[in-house]
Amino acid sequence: MSIKLINPFDAHAHFRQGETLKNILPYTMNQFSGALGMPNITPAITSLIHLQDYMDEVLQYVDEDRFMPMFTFYLSPDLNLEELEKAWENLLFHGIKYYPKGGTTNSENGELGFENVAHILSFMQNRGIPLLVHGECPEIDGELVDDFEREARFYEYEMDALVKHFPHLKIVLEHITTREAVNFAKAYSKQVKATITPQHLLFDRRSLFNYNEATESSYTLNTKKSGIMPDFVCRPLLKHQKDVESLRNALIWQVKHGKKVFGLGTDTAYHAPEKKYCECGACGVFTAPIALELYAMAFDQIGIINHLSVFACDVMPEFYSVKNSLPAKTVILKKEPQQVKESYYGAKTPFAGQVIPWTATVVD
Repeated sequence: MSIKLINPFDAHAHFRQGETLKNILPYTMNQFSGALGMPNITPAITSLIHLQDYMDEVLQYVDEDRFMPMFTFYLSPDLNLEELEKAWENLLFHGIKYYPKGGTTNSENGELGFENVAHILSFMQNRGIPLLVHGECPEIDGELVDDFEREARFYEYEMDALVKHFPHLKIVLEHITTREAVNFAKAYSKQVKATITPQHLLFDRRSLFNYNEATESSYTLNTKKSGIMPDFVCRPLLKHQKDVESLRNALIWQVKHGKKVFGLGTDTAYHAPEKKYCECGACGVFTAPIALELYAMAFDQIGIINHLSVFACDVMPEFYSVKNSLPAKTVILKKEPQQVKESYYGAKTPFAGQVIPWTATVVD
């Protein structure tokens, strides 16, 4: 069995900075024709000069004939509308990212709701600039929300009001994990797209405490190896089995009805070992080296492997209007065993050191 992917695109990636950028970005460049980089770096991308500096840093490691890096701003009340206008006219960025305050890595300066940035959202709606949403409520009325409930509460308390106030605002629901997010994406499918990570399609919250073992065709949980599994801790957290089924059923719905609502966004998030494996370990799953293979495992298990091309190559590139401008890259996914490395630049991917059933090969 083999699947051909023409110019696959990652709509949610963390490129990182400095030596980490130099060593990590090649894994995304190897699998994808382009990727949308997130703005929660240090300092966050909240001005045109920050954006240009980061673009310069990333582009020094990129062969633009083989890979298109794309960039985003960090949603802040302090964004300068004249700068945004200039950057948008010159195609320097493709969206503005909302982070809930304290909800994930480098989100200390994020927002709690959208009240303080309504003027920015109005500008975005008028210009057709997409809002990229990390959909979680860390707190409501000063009370901390259960970590496993943060996404569901966000769609309950924030998103209906947002689309009613801004009915023409283009929105991407990033890394969705719950039935509530799926239902919202379906209900507002003319205005909304949603990305799904490989880990949220493959694993439920049991993987936070039990060891995943690959098999010839899929994987299984080994409950005899139990404890905290830091490599599976990300934001949003892995959810209940029923939520995983909701994501999978959303893709089946998409196939059945010929829709293009749910697309690929890995949220690949490398963290140095000293930051990941410590008392307060960083959240993020590093999937870039085997992202397409992980998606193939999930789609094969769901029974919709032939839909992977639409999911990876059509939905989000069409939304961002880059489908015809991505550099040419053909990736062949074959159902052939592959030995996953134990670590990549010190970080582990899912199934580290194990044999998984799919292999991705770039053929041109």
